Amino acid sequence: MPTFLFLAAIYLLVAASTLLVTDASPPPNTNTKLGKGPSSSGKAEPNTDASPQTNTKLIPGNAETNAGLTPDNQWAPCPPSPARFITRPLHEPLIVQFIEGQLVNRTVLAVGPIPKINSGIFFFEVEILAKGSIVSIGLCTDKKQFLLKFGPASIGDVIGCGLNLAKKTKFYTLNKRRLEFTDSFVHSAADNWYPCVSLKNITDKIEANFGSKEFKFNLANERK
Repeated sequence: MPTFLFLAAIYLLVAASTLLVTDASPPPNTNTKLGKGPSSSGKAEPNTDASPQTNTKLIPGNAETNAGLTPDNQWAPCPPSPARFITRPLHEPLIVQFIEGQLVNRTVLAVGPIPKINSGIFFFEVEILAKGSIVSIGLCTDKKQFLLKFGPASIGDVIGCGLNLAKKTKFYTLNKRRLEFTDSFVHSAADNWYPCVSLKNITDKIEANFGSKEFKFNLANERK
């Protein structure tokens, strides 16, 4: 499938950011800012008690064990707000959609953080569900974001973000192939890092896969 892809620089930002508003409670905490465009602020608190279990075995189709996955993860909900910029369909905690508001980046974090271990591969993918979506995907704390921008994307495109927990290197994938982009991931052991995604356009819509089903990208290649 033809894909128009624009890669932008990774954002490392320490400022206020707008969260994507979902329909449940309670949320993770983020107060960060993306590098481009206007922004507003919103706060939510990480739900550490609800952190999903890590996966000790990949789903069928992947032969290796991998303690780095969080297959039960989902997007964190935020408190109700008069201005809803995002909707998460009831019983669909892996889907988020930008529905209204100013055309600025809105970021949502997952409920569960990346496992604090020194082996395995953490990885998640998002599938584009709306034509022309502009998506930034990466890892976030309550103060920092490491994101890479993709788009405009086509319906069915699958973007992945992974972290080699032994080497502490981050990588990205697009439609089953690894992109020629890798960077080191140096952080404090005290930090909780969460998978995150940022949407910008009103019709942007994605669905995440944290490992509950087979990934498009073959993670076995990263374990070699």
